[in-house]
Amino acid sequence: MNDGDRYDLNLISLKDRGSSVGVFAIHGGKIDLGTGTMARLISGDDYSFYVYDGESSEDKVTSTMFDEQQALNLADSLDTIVSIHGEKDTDDEYVMLGGLNEELIKAISHKLSGLGILQKEPDEHLAGTLKENICNKGKSGRGVQIEMSRLLRKRFYEKPKDAQEFADAVRSALG
Repeated sequence: MNDGDRYDLNLISLKDRGSSVGVFAIHGGKIDLGTGTMARLISGDDYSFYVYDGESSEDKVTSTMFDEQQALNLADSLDTIVSIHGEKDTDDEYVMLGGLNEELIKAISHKLSGLGILQKEPDEHLAGTLKENICNKGKSGRGVQIEMSRLLRKRFYEKPKDAQEFADAVRSALG
């Protein structure tokens, strides 16, 4: 199967800025609403980014199975990937931080705590600890997965200033 069979290549936004860090949202668009916007906010003008703006939840490919070639090529050029995802919970505003880069997870956690963002431990299937996970496909083999609850993403949609503060906090942890 080639990428055109599995992925609509017209739904990809990619910018390689030659940075060591990249921000991905492989479930952007209507897959996990708000994740593509957050990836773009975090990337700002200096970090590389990749967003797949899917047209429905049927376009969702798991983080360990995501194999779109442009994403993999960009990942190969980056040291670290921060991957933005949406969690389905509508009862609470929170994030779950996962991945294999424990130092960066701690730094992001610290910055988000300063904003009063509730953090929960990720379920095993959302922990982002498998080497096949897109967040761990950079050169270091260690990235971060940020799962944002649906209610938190809704808040960011309704209050863009809060979304920007969240993005700035993550950016400040990146260095």
